[in-house]
Amino acid sequence: MSPLDTLVLLGGLAPFDRLGHEERLIVASAMKERHYAPGAVVQSAGEPWPHLLILTAGRWTSEVETLPRVLGVRSLMDGRAAGIEVKAGADGVVCLMLEKGHFFTIANECPAVLLGLLSLADTDDDTEKGSR
Repeated sequence: MSPLDTLVLLGGLAPFDRLGHEERLIVASAMKERHYAPGAVVQSAGEPWPHLLILTAGRWTSEVETLPRVLGVRSLMDGRAAGIEVKAGADGVVCLMLEKGHFFTIANECPAVLLGLLSLADTDDDTEKGSR
């Protein structure tokens, strides 16, 4: 995915759509594309998420029927371990990855994005139940 493609994708994805063009450009430049082969483990249960992931193609699979498009928010905030294993679906997964350090920089510089990400995590975050 090109930086321009990432920028466009973020412009249509809550809560990144709340950002101005230049802020989105900064976020897009911090993201890396990651590919997972079909059936590959994306996140092991019992381990904290090391980064934020945004699904761009394919689908996640787990013991939960539907997973959100954005994964890892709560774990990045408080170190909570993933409650379930997440794998790439039958066609694999392509996602955008934001490292923990970049996540905190964006949270600090763009609090509206952080609040939006936390609200997404609150609606469907079974991947991070851990030992709650």
